[in-house]
Amino acid sequence: MRTIGARLNACVVGSVFAVFAACAPSRPPVIEPAPRPNCPLVPAVPTAPFEVRTDDGTLLGHVDRGDAFVLRDGRLEFAERLYDADWFERTFVVEDCRVYRTAGDGQRYEVRRTWREGFEGLSHVRELLTPARAFTSLTLQSPAARDVPAYVALQNCLLAGTCDFRDSRIDPLTADAAEGARALRFTSSPRAPDMITGKASIETTLAHFVRGDDVWVAFSVRVVEGRPLTFFDLESDIISLGPGPRIIWLDDGSLAVELKWADKPTYRQPAASRVQFPSGRWVRLTVHYSLAETSQGLIELWQDAQQVLSVRGRTLPVPDSVLARVELGITAHSDPTARAVVDLDDLEISTAPIAPRAAR
Repeated sequence: MRTIGARLNACVVGSVFAVFAACAPSRPPVIEPAPRPNCPLVPAVPTAPFEVRTDDGTLLGHVDRGDAFVLRDGRLEFAERLYDADWFERTFVVEDCRVYRTAGDGQRYEVRRTWREGFEGLSHVRELLTPARAFTSLTLQSPAARDVPAYVALQNCLLAGTCDFRDSRIDPLTADAAEGARALRFTSSPRAPDMITGKASIETTLAHFVRGDDVWVAFSVRVVEGRPLTFFDLESDIISLGPGPRIIWLDDGSLAVELKWADKPTYRQPAASRVQFPSGRWVRLTVHYSLAETSQGLIELWQDAQQVLSVRGRTLPVPDSVLARVELGITAHSDPTARAVVDLDDLEISTAPIAPRAAR
């Protein structure tokens, strides 16, 4: 079974801004792309180098047409290529302001900005990886599949039906769903001591959110076992390690939002009114991001019907990026001693407001 995930271009180049190393000897040539279509869904190419700053204004560096520069001894020096200037043209086709993601074999798929998935009718997770349901891949990173080649090979044989799960798995839940008759259960084994993290997640690269968008996400989640670190990530897949905002479960027991980029700002609940995230029962999470690469972005989070976070801050890595990847489930699990088990149901994604509510 060949899925759309196998056909879509990964379009991953560069590395994370925070790990600028010794300067490269020279800046590589920059390919000047053709002018982009005038469409709200198409990020404009910055006309001048732009600064990357922390929320408090500290300068981290400059980016010019995908190249990063850092200040050393009073002058800017080239550090690395974060992404190619023509990444959008190589990845997307725009027709009458409809955006399609291209695939290596010539096929293309229209991007989505609204989503509803209740996981109904599933007998195996492979049934999600279809054009109709539009998830494009799954990741089972674990001691039995530590690196990218290993977990891609595991994904491919699972989708082909030629192997079974190993130590981590994703299964339809046929009883006690939050909504309807089905949910999805994610099981992530303890990570090996020499691994940074483990995963049991599903992804799509057909999302499409740009600077100025309001993104609303809601889903029901139940932690059955363990302490997973993250449940839901929105990522820009043009830059290595997929920078973007994600919901994280802190050691103090509360939820927060972290922008996985540069200095990794973490937006925490106020200490005086911090709400614990419970295990063992369904909880409805609703998050709203207003997308900006500056501190004028907005992060709002509701736990059931209670708002627990509302703060201004960065929600986008760079102004011309697209948050194109949605990853959900156990998107990071760092415990080397115990597995994590998480149930997820009734996913909604939209650019229009989603009313927060309690889990049913």
